[in-house]
Amino acid sequence: MLESFLAKYGYSAILLGTAFEGATIMIMGGFSAHRGYLKLLPWVILAGFVGNFIQNQVYFFLGRRYGTRTVEKHPDWKPRLQQVHRWLERFQSPLIIGVRFAPGFRTIGGVAIGMSDVSPGRFTVLNVIGAVLWAVVFVS
Repeated sequence: MLESFLAKYGYSAILLGTAFEGATIMIMGGFSAHRGYLKLLPWVILAGFVGNFIQNQVYFFLGRRYGTRTVEKHPDWKPRLQQVHRWLERFQSPLIIGVRFAPGFRTIGGVAIGMSDVSPGRFTVLNVIGAVLWAVVFVS
């Protein structure tokens, strides 16, 4: 059953799964590749990269477009948002690359970065780097 599911939906499931709940899905993708159900290179890593990249782009643009309204609806996000902005002032590139690795900051981090003065072009380049690193780390 698992074998037929993975044969039919494996890479699509990884891509969609990493766009929503990344690390767990990516670890499962690595395990499936280890068991021979999927090909690690390039497909599992590529699917995880694309899913993670899309997820972070969406959070960035949601922050850019709806950030202020979202924070008003979720005032409990404000302390984490302020923390991310402080980190952005000091460590912009490493933060954009690394926020996806920090539990509890992935969503708010993307929104906060979108609310900042980071240009979409700069964010996209750093998001590509971060998504590649993320996919390789979690599939390993």
